[in-house]
Amino acid sequence: MKVGIIGAGEIGQRLARHFLSIGNEVILCNSRDPDTLRETIASLGEGASAGTLANVSKQEIVVLAVWWDVIPSVMKKISDWNGRILIDATNMLTVTEQGTRHVNLENITGSEYVASLAKGARVVKAFNHLFGQFMDGSVEGGNRVLFYAGDDIAAKKTLKPMFEAMGFYPVDLGSLADGGRLMQVGGALNGKHFIKRTEDMCL
Repeated sequence: MKVGIIGAGEIGQRLARHFLSIGNEVILCNSRDPDTLRETIASLGEGASAGTLANVSKQEIVVLAVWWDVIPSVMKKISDWNGRILIDATNMLTVTEQGTRHVNLENITGSEYVASLAKGARVVKAFNHLFGQFMDGSVEGGNRVLFYAGDDIAAKKTLKPMFEAMGFYPVDLGSLADGGRLMQVGGALNGKHFIKRTEDMCL
């Protein structure tokens, strides 16, 4: 399977390595020309390639790993997802002159907002609650807990064994409304890095 990754920054590259590690190919894009990703693709190694947003978004599984502010412009360029799975790894953070600021959508979660823009996509929230250096899956003595949420049960069933193969201990938190709220910036589980051990769970 070839996995599309929208965004080639730190998070996009870390997730690309995870998907490559379990035998998938990955195709990444950024806001510029694919040629600007030559060094990134070389560092990722065999199975990685660069493409346009149109190429990336046509894959069966696509990861969204971009800054919050650019999501509307990205989604506007994709007319219909036709039931493809979209992993939302974004956080509701906007960049200001003073640094990053939390965006408050009040009545809906960030992933519900993403789903409203990604027409026809089966959105699953995942990976956003982990800081980059903790996206390591298997760790000494256990497995990193990966929370995920989504409204499409079949999409979550497709992804769970992939998460497990990456070395994570996946925990389904339910819907985008309920689970997504726990995972997003300001939620109780955002930035929490648990390890599942044989008999306990600890920070």
